[in-house]
Amino acid sequence: MITKVLNNNMNVLKRKHNKEIMSGAVYGILIKIFAFLINYLLIWYIAQRYGASQMGIFNLIITFLNIFTILSMLGTGNGSIRYISNYKKQSSNVELIYFVKKILFLGFIGTLSITTLLVFFNVPIAVTFFDGNVSLVYIICFTLPFYVFNRYTTFIYRGLKKVSTSLMFESVYFRVLVLIILLLLSIVNFGIINYEVAASVIISAILVSIVSFIYLYKDSFFSKKTNNYKTLNNYSPSSKDILNISLPMMISSATHLMLFWTDTLMLGAFLGPEEVGIYNVALRISLLTSFFLIAINNIIAPKISELYWNSEYQNLKEIIQFSSKILFVSSTPVLVIIILFSGFFLNIFGSEYTSGKYVLIVLCFSQLINSVTGFNYQLLNMTGSQSLVQKVLIAVLCLNVILNVFLILIFGMIGAAIATSLTSIIRDLTLTYHSNKKLGYRIYYLPFSRRE
Repeated sequence: MITKVLNNNMNVLKRKHNKEIMSGAVYGILIKIFAFLINYLLIWYIAQRYGASQMGIFNLIITFLNIFTILSMLGTGNGSIRYISNYKKQSSNVELIYFVKKILFLGFIGTLSITTLLVFFNVPIAVTFFDGNVSLVYIICFTLPFYVFNRYTTFIYRGLKKVSTSLMFESVYFRVLVLIILLLLSIVNFGIINYEVAASVIISAILVSIVSFIYLYKDSFFSKKTNNYKTLNNYSPSSKDILNISLPMMISSATHLMLFWTDTLMLGAFLGPEEVGIYNVALRISLLTSFFLIAINNIIAPKISELYWNSEYQNLKEIIQFSSKILFVSSTPVLVIIILFSGFFLNIFGSEYTSGKYVLIVLCFSQLINSVTGFNYQLLNMTGSQSLVQKVLIAVLCLNVILNVFLILIFGMIGAAIATSLTSIIRDLTLTYHSNKKLGYRIYYLPFSRRE
């Protein structure tokens, strides 16, 4: 019996696409482990040196940058993965360069529009979230163009299936530089301790964008310079075609991100930066349960797109079911450890953060559901159902905002955790239902039950 199970698992691993997922996952997980350690160290350092208030300001700045980046890119990040992966498969160098220039131009227009709006509404934003400190809003405006370019680099390399490079730009370079700059600022005292965290964000974004440009310029797929676009052999989408696909993705991505950051924004508006700081430390620890999901999602997204649009449905089924099993087995032990030792993990950052113990426990349960059902969002987006995703996320976001308003006013931080966890579970179960219905089989893994 045991021998039979082992042989079946070995046969699964030997299949081409599952080997690609596993080999990519190994590198992805190693990079994610390193990124987590850096992120953990960065959060710990800010918490210890600057306190909960500056931790809250840091998280609010990052929250706004992430939201405005999605809006600035007009969805062309996620939308580009499908085209780029196909161009690479066809070795269409000219088409790929032409396409990348198009999406970068669209992103430039979007960034310019968002930055203009931020400057115009700087006072209301500063009063609501930063205790009237307008300088922090201008810092966000100045950082945004560099942040957007760095995010494009992540999506481009994800589409090219250069997973390690994509993950380094997404999870490592920026955080490493923020930490290094903060350490340098602590050694060389400029007398701007209240702005050191914000300054480190600006400088890091600029440095990473320089590295991004160098990577793209030297990459073998982009190094062949050409301006002769008359040689285009394959269909090259117009800007309108790109936006028709990417705008629904932008709305779903922005809504998905707002679901993740609504609690932070609401806490910032109703309570203050200190509560935001404590809450986000608990949130970051809870995200350990989705550690493997994030790593594998970066690998599986272009693979889902490739297999689905090439009608390789059996291979698609194999990698989805194989990956979902890995996610379940890896996430459950992490969840149990965090819940059992929640006070210990929070105390690492300082005694003031232990007040977030029950926040951490509540968030852990929603993260487990997200890890087990986590392919639903990418799967529906990569298989032409982005409009459905958009509708579900908008409905859930409205519910999330309403619940956060009422529960934060009544219960404070724990209210935000309950609201966010409840709406996250509703989102995941709804998208999973539609994913199962679309493909005709169960995309999540349950032990002791047979697959369809």
